[in-house]
Amino acid sequence: MAFFALEDLDSQIEVLVFASLYEGSHSHLEGNELILVKGRLDTASDPPKVIAKEILPFSKIKDTPHNLHVSLKEERLGEENLLKLKKVLSTHKGKYSLCLHLNINEGEKVVIKSKTMKVGFSDSLICQIEDLLGPKSVWLSEQGGTKP
Repeated sequence: MAFFALEDLDSQIEVLVFASLYEGSHSHLEGNELILVKGRLDTASDPPKVIAKEILPFSKIKDTPHNLHVSLKEERLGEENLLKLKKVLSTHKGKYSLCLHLNINEGEKVVIKSKTMKVGFSDSLICQIEDLLGPKSVWLSEQGGTKP
């Protein structure tokens, strides 16, 4: 069994990895490699922690079907930002479905799944979208999922 801290730019959470999973994934946990942890949130412990069920290196994420989600807050819905976003997305063509989450009037949210635009997922794309729309404005979900 092993524990490690999973962190992003804003926060961190402790992850519990049982021995059988650790044996097959410990090489991904060494150094600063980007990883995806799938698991469940254990809220019974204080503080809460994630109990890992699967650990994938970032490079393997590209091998499984995902949706790329982009959230636009009301104050960023101007024509100029939308055109810049279209340009960014157009330069990152790929195989992932694109879902736009438009946050409009008083908490109302509209989700649009593009039928024509497919995008590729990369660190560069994340940076460009977050530079344009702000932190936490982009995330991946498995096919069918919509939650960040």
